[in-house]
Amino acid sequence: MLVPPTTTYNVTLNLTMFVQGYYLKNGLMNPRIYNAGIPSVILNGSTTSPTSTTVTPDDVEVIRIELREKTNLAVVAASQEGVLKKNGTMNINLTNIPPGDYYIIVNPSDPIGNQTHTSFVLATCSSGTISVSSSSTINYNFTTNKNQAFGDNLISSNDGASTVYLLINGDINNDGYMDFNDYPDFDLQKPDLDGNGYMNILDKLVIDYGNYLNFYSILP
Repeated sequence: MLVPPTTTYNVTLNLTMFVQGYYLKNGLMNPRIYNAGIPSVILNGSTTSPTSTTVTPDDVEVIRIELREKTNLAVVAASQEGVLKKNGTMNINLTNIPPGDYYIIVNPSDPIGNQTHTSFVLATCSSGTISVSSSSTINYNFTTNKNQAFGDNLISSNDGASTVYLLINGDINNDGYMDFNDYPDFDLQKPDLDGNGYMNILDKLVIDYGNYLNFYSILP
């Protein structure tokens, strides 16, 4: 018996996210990648066929987004990297997504090809699922409330005008835990965790905060 092919859809995912350390106020972050001065070109998109993007003054971070099946989190329907902008927006186009309900997983980026750039956000999951039943545009905002992340796994920041919620930053060894194991890699890599273009004591304060509160990645 012939099995009919599975229908798939194309999805534009519009995300809004702020990152601890990079966040300033009034809905803006330090453009870490731009402030670093290098590289002049970043790779993002699919890890198998990445695209080159020229760095702009708006570029904060390369972040990997996954769609994982609601009923079986081990099944990854999509995995793609994109560039987070200083106003908190990130837009990615996902192709060939089977119909279903999916969690959005925000991950630190992986180096692609000979690119050494990576990020250190703590892996974070959407609190609920998105439904894919047609080719469409889907919006998801992590900044409006703690409960936008699974397990309320965001931290708040009050900039005087409003309270926003931030992805946790500083998981240097990308193991899903903020603990003493991050410090050797922090000392080795000297990451710019506040995004101001300099590596100094202010960066250590970001990782100290996460370790003091024992943050860890919470998935369904």
